[in-house]
Amino acid sequence: MRVLFPCTGNSARSQVAEAMLNAAATPLVQAHSAGSQPKPVHANTIRAMRERGFDLSDRRSKHLSEFLDAL
Repeated sequence: MRVLFPCTGNSARSQVAEAMLNAAATPLVQAHSAGSQPKPVHANTIRAMRERGFDLSDRRSKHLSEFLDAL
């Protein structure tokens, strides 16, 4: 199963949701996130998630069009 967390910027909440679901889910579930107007992943998002044990430092924002073929 694949889950997509769509949003506008793909710079904070959707990145967090993707990381948390991927950490909690079985290998049968793949979470992704994307935005309609992507912006760089916010530095505070990276910092806050690092404090909770998640490394988002290599993440990039993605446009929703990258997932059109998966629909």
